Amino acid sequence: MAHVTNYRAILFSEIEVPTSLQWEEHPSLEALQKLVGGGLVEVVRTPGLSQMTLLVNEEGLQKSFTRNLTASLIAGRHLVGPALLLLFELE
Repeated sequence: MAHVTNYRAILFSEIEVPTSLQWEEHPSLEALQKLVGGGLVEVVRTPGLSQMTLLVNEEGLQKSFTRNLTASLIAGRHLVGPALLLLFELE
């Protein structure tokens, strides 16, 4: 069975330059929530990118977050607020 050997991510905010992140262990839910603006985290599928997952704040529209063009292009749908693209390396 394959398992994740490296935890990497790219944080896309609405206005800032993307930030590269890396963890030695699986990041906690609290850490992921903080990166996407707190609250509930929604997992968004990334069409054609099987070893990647996009996380966004589920309440982004209610919190009046602005459109995240980069995340919207990756997901193929309208997304708002900070988005975290998790990259999985399997062994």
